[in-house]
Amino acid sequence: MALSKAGHDLIEGQAKASAAGGDVVLAKLAAVRKERGQSWAQLRRGCLDLLGLEVKHSTASVAASSRAFARKAAAETGLTFEQLPGWLDEKCLGVSGTRA
Repeated sequence: MALSKAGHDLIEGQAKASAAGGDVVLAKLAAVRKERGQSWAQLRRGCLDLLGLEVKHSTASVAASSRAFARKAAAETGLTFEQLPGWLDEKCLGVSGTRA
């Protein structure tokens, strides 16, 4: 069955959300994370950095890419830099001592 690009994207989005247990935010963030090759901890640090909080990054380049990751995550999900760390906490992602 032939589908338009929009139809294909809709089906793909539903499949990704289904695979993420119905969590659309998780599906979107997991896709961005995989695309960028970054960790949940980098997302958290990027958000905190953009909020003006003191964050330790290994290099200036890592700091810049973490902030870019946070911007992309916020744009994709509609969550703010303030909301994303809370979401990560709820899912136990990007917390010191976890591998997720």
